[in-house]
Amino acid sequence: MYPGVEENKDGPWQQNRGDEVELGEKASVETKQLNRDDTIGNSDVKLEVAEDPRINIMVHGSDFKDTAGRTVLLRGINVAGTSKLPINSPNTHTLEGFHDNTRDVSFVGRPFPLSEAPQHFRRLRCWGFNYIRLVITWEAVEHAGPGIYDRKYLEYLTKLVRIAKDFGINVYVDPHQDVWSRFTGGCGAPAWTLDLVGFDISALSTVGAAVTMQEYNPSSAHFPLMLWPTNNFKHACATMFTLFWSGNDFAPNLRVGDSAYRIIKKHNPSSLDNKNTKKFKKNSKKDSDPSENPPKNSKTVTETVTETVSSPPVIESQPLLEGKRGGGGERGTEKGGGRKKGLKSAKVQDFLQNCYISAMRQVALALKDEENVLGFGTMNEPHHGYHGLADLNQVYGTLKKGVYPTPFQSFALAEGHPIRVREFIPGCCAYVCGYATSSMVLNPGRRRGWMKGRKCVWRMHGVWDITGGDIPVLKKPGYFNNGKDWSKAYFLPFAKKYSHMLHKINPQWHVYLELPPAGVAPEVKFPKLLKSYGIRNAVNATHWYDGFSLFSATPRIQFNIDVETKLPKFGAAAVQSMFNGQVESIKNEGLVHFEGGAPCVIGEFGIPFNGVRKNFGEVNDSMYANHTKLLDMNFKAMEVNKVHYALWNYTPNNNTKYGDQWNFEDLSVYSLSHKVREHEVEPPVVELKEIYKSKLQGTYKPSDQKAARSSLLYNGGRTLDAVCRPFARATAGSILKSRYDMARRRYILSFKRNPAITYPTEVFVPLWAFPLGFTVSVNDGEFTVSNCKDNFVIISYTTPAKTSIFQLTVEKI
Repeated sequence: MYPGVEENKDGPWQQNRGDEVELGEKASVETKQLNRDDTIGNSDVKLEVAEDPRINIMVHGSDFKDTAGRTVLLRGINVAGTSKLPINSPNTHTLEGFHDNTRDVSFVGRPFPLSEAPQHFRRLRCWGFNYIRLVITWEAVEHAGPGIYDRKYLEYLTKLVRIAKDFGINVYVDPHQDVWSRFTGGCGAPAWTLDLVGFDISALSTVGAAVTMQEYNPSSAHFPLMLWPTNNFKHACATMFTLFWSGNDFAPNLRVGDSAYRIIKKHNPSSLDNKNTKKFKKNSKKDSDPSENPPKNSKTVTETVTETVSSPPVIESQPLLEGKRGGGGERGTEKGGGRKKGLKSAKVQDFLQNCYISAMRQVALALKDEENVLGFGTMNEPHHGYHGLADLNQVYGTLKKGVYPTPFQSFALAEGHPIRVREFIPGCCAYVCGYATSSMVLNPGRRRGWMKGRKCVWRMHGVWDITGGDIPVLKKPGYFNNGKDWSKAYFLPFAKKYSHMLHKINPQWHVYLELPPAGVAPEVKFPKLLKSYGIRNAVNATHWYDGFSLFSATPRIQFNIDVETKLPKFGAAAVQSMFNGQVESIKNEGLVHFEGGAPCVIGEFGIPFNGVRKNFGEVNDSMYANHTKLLDMNFKAMEVNKVHYALWNYTPNNNTKYGDQWNFEDLSVYSLSHKVREHEVEPPVVELKEIYKSKLQGTYKPSDQKAARSSLLYNGGRTLDAVCRPFARATAGSILKSRYDMARRRYILSFKRNPAITYPTEVFVPLWAFPLGFTVSVNDGEFTVSNCKDNFVIISYTTPAKTSIFQLTVEKI
């Protein structure tokens, strides 16, 4: 057993976990009716607040409310890009050690060491972020094997969250994945999940089943920008997602076998005792068909178990995955046999989902008492895998870039067949055009992508086979096109189980629901989420990006292309209108598909800084002029639609050579390459002087105008003119408008007051936006401006009951 890693005390079968919670069951949380009405539009809606609130911001219809009933805007940022990687494999441009010790890794210190956390959270607070989307991965929690959790990492997370609370920062926990795993070109799932189904992770790149920066030919330095998303449509990632979401339908004969039961029973006995053991055995009998008698020569998919101190006994020797033969029908294999009678087993979909939910349950238990933890995401940018494909002999996916085999070609390649495949046009044109320019032979050395003795999952299920002449033959080109709505048939049942797990721990937690981004799977939409499904406190957490700028790695301000229609947009006004409309569509999806409405948090948006990589080592704000304009346009789209958001991202060790240290992505608004000498020390405390004050207006200037922009809190910041924005952090009513004009340095808040709320409206004002001072004006009521702290102030605005609509304006002197 590794230091700091303990056996599960509550393993993968403990929470199947929907366990004894019936769908739609209400949590046992007492509420009391406050004597106030929360007016939304023209309707009066009663506001209920928990008797003993365990979090400080709650979901209320389509809004977030604080414990005083005020409308809260969550202005957040993702922390951090490097949290996708363990500290002992800290980047994707180094191959050394990539395939070694895949289970002996640590994420303690991601996103940053605890000793450095105060300075980072202090900086983020200064920039105006009251909310972080905390990036974690399944691998970080359960890298050593199923049911074996890294307790030191969980302790680290708890301490990190408590430090964030000291700086007034709330937390949304993001179980992050990109294209399944580090070993399939992204991040997220532990290596043992690939081992489980038989993939040889050291061969995936060679056989074209994945493209990784570490193994890119001729070197990682030549890795094309934004090539990594194409892994969504490659064999390893697509197979794993198909098994995770819809394996019960498409791989019913692939089961986690008897040895998995014995291994977990030995090392995590509490996970299988009492009712869970009975349930497991009951399911085993249900899955087994006594009439099935396997032939003597039937093959069993196996692995080996290694029981040493340096390599925990997880999955290896004895039948772990069972290939059940027979079953017939469209998705059965060839006839003639089945599993041994009474074999304890679990379908691979159930096993993977239960392990994932159990791992996140460990995180939830660790953070259950932290009131600044608002909730958990379901899974970052999930993908549907092969589901819905009409023809496996055709390339698929919205982004065709680089060497791109069809699914059928991928199957044959991984079985050791050299195949000539098409290579699609590189650069941003792949985002728009997607046509092949050349071809090349993959896997000329005939290497297999499967472990010795393991068979392709889809060949096992009769999707394809190899003839006597060693010729691959596609038997069922439409195998995965079962006519089901993916989000309703597969995502929704998972979301129910996941949310019930969370709400048994804390019934007030938000559940941030994500589907694939529009640019990856535009056909996937939210299903109708009825209240009877029991997914309480649901939040629409869809992501949005300016796709053309992202994939071209260049700010596209005057000319852009619509991600869905592929039509061009000319001029900044047209581009801004396109941005506004795209974000509005995301917001409306939640309003239409979530019964009773749901808040909208754009879980990710951001801009690429890759275009300045050639200037590595230089420090010049002018190089970011267009980036600042584009990011401001992104923020405007959020403000126009009054949505909450989490900017991608803040990476503490970003530099302009390798960006966020992951696949050449460079989206962090903080960079070590942008640190300047004059910002290295703590400046004098800036005091705010009141120059003029009347009831409805006041003028304020900083005591030290140079210090207002020279603080070490700005050191490393990029595009801060766009990032540091005023906003209403708590409003005593319904927000009608909350917008910042960066060019004019003018902020306007207007709202309809709820007369039952006695607490003031609070507006955050960063001095970076107003280094020479600012003027505050209101149409009625009274306001005060707090003492300056870390280069920001809070305006408290008290409004009288006689007026309904109020407006507050902050603008530069």
